[in-house]
Amino acid sequence: MSFPSRLLFHPTVDCPRVEDIVVDGDLSDWAGISPLPPLCALDGQQPFAEVRIAWSTKGLYVAISTERDEPVAVSRQRPHSADSLQLWIDTRGSTSGRRATRFCHHFILLPSGGGPSRREPIGWQERIRRALDQGSMAGPDDLVVAARHDGQVYTLEALLPAEALHGFEPEAGQLIGFTYLITDLVRGRQTYACGDAFPYPHNPETWSRLRLA
Repeated sequence: MSFPSRLLFHPTVDCPRVEDIVVDGDLSDWAGISPLPPLCALDGQQPFAEVRIAWSTKGLYVAISTERDEPVAVSRQRPHSADSLQLWIDTRGSTSGRRATRFCHHFILLPSGGGPSRREPIGWQERIRRALDQGSMAGPDDLVVAARHDGQVYTLEALLPAEALHGFEPEAGQLIGFTYLITDLVRGRQTYACGDAFPYPHNPETWSRLRLA
């Protein structure tokens, strides 16, 4: 197994501040906010989705968009096997520990599967395996999630409220640890800071960092 280029360094990318973003699946209010660099391309993988992230005193906003003709499909029991977005966030920005702390969070966002009809977007927080400590867990009622699919483009958008991010004290210059996994039933998996051969789901040392700009 060749050593991935993404693990040779810990890139720090600016995360822009916004006033308010309406979480409705329409990404027009993200105009002017550039997507995160496709780090997977460093390891020869072709990215299929664009990921944007921003912050305000309300919390962290995230959005993905990808071309998609086929309908989306989800699995609440096995989200990694169907269409989903998973996020790992460390509000204290440390990349020196191999085990998660109470400042580390794992969120799962789905484009459907929620509500009485199981057709509404939904998100929740999962425990991180081998964590040294675990704070309170955010449930579906704590997160704001929206999705759209017009037959050509699929978007998923969310607000992770500050109340759901233990240790999140936003101010310019603050560093937070961050990585993601996008699962697409048609195109496969897209990761950020490293690939599936490494234990990023429970090892913050493999995550990248965002600087609140």
